[in-house]
Amino acid sequence: MNAVANQPVAVSISSHSSHFHHYKGGIYNGPCSTTKLNHAVTVVGYGQQQQNGADSVHASAPGAKYWIVKNSWGTTWGDKGYILMKRGTKHSSGQCGIATRPVFPLMKGGRSTD
Repeated sequence: MNAVANQPVAVSISSHSSHFHHYKGGIYNGPCSTTKLNHAVTVVGYGQQQQNGADSVHASAPGAKYWIVKNSWGTTWGDKGYILMKRGTKHSSGQCGIATRPVFPLMKGGRSTD
């Protein structure tokens, strides 16, 4: 997912969880499958938490890393249409399978950034 430093990256995730559907803010670390992918989103950046999160599903310690993800459900969902998803999980497929199927363009004569 090094490509995110250069461009948006399309990914598939699992969005089955009601916690995901009702996300409003913070770093999402709620329950989800890492293999039953059913929704396409766009990773547009990444960051690191500077202060404590607010609740148990979205709680994170200072220094927690996250992906900035744009959803297609409109600006009334999540944080104005975006979700912060935990980065650096114990699963190689990432939170909700986010690292399973990244797709991004390469310019002619360009090289892969991954």
